[in-house]
Amino acid sequence: MCALKFEKFKGVIFLKEVINLDHRLLTFVTVAEEKSFTRAATVLHITQPAVTQHIQNLECEFNVSLLERGKRSVSLTQAGKLAFHQAKQILAHYKETKRLLDELLYGDSGSIVISASFTFGEYILPYVLRRFQKLYPQITFMVNFTGKGIGNQRSSRKGP
Repeated sequence: MCALKFEKFKGVIFLKEVINLDHRLLTFVTVAEEKSFTRAATVLHITQPAVTQHIQNLECEFNVSLLERGKRSVSLTQAGKLAFHQAKQILAHYKETKRLLDELLYGDSGSIVISASFTFGEYILPYVLRRFQKLYPQITFMVNFTGKGIGNQRSSRKGP
């Protein structure tokens, strides 16, 4: 039997578990992928009892067993397979939403990999990247200089 806990946030009452849903879903997905509570705890940098608690809370909330626990590993139940697929999509949507909001708040960001010959890379590319960096300061570059089959990499966090 699980005890439902409620929490008031900005005048709206939520199930407390809903507020922490992203952590619990990430924990569930990690346990399913690692097939182990202990390995999931290591990957997530949390304790094994915390992993167990997250899974128990999810199972309580959904009123279904998501994992079959063995002595050395865990596997997904039929309900767990369905929940795993949905959780992966929810986490992907959450990550994309965060990226879009960050982009809205902070502008374009990310990294670009550019391969260029030594001549172009030494004489023309620095000028182009400096101008680009002024327009998009949150974008980082990885420039690969190539010539006669020999590859050389130069990394720059702030452009050329």
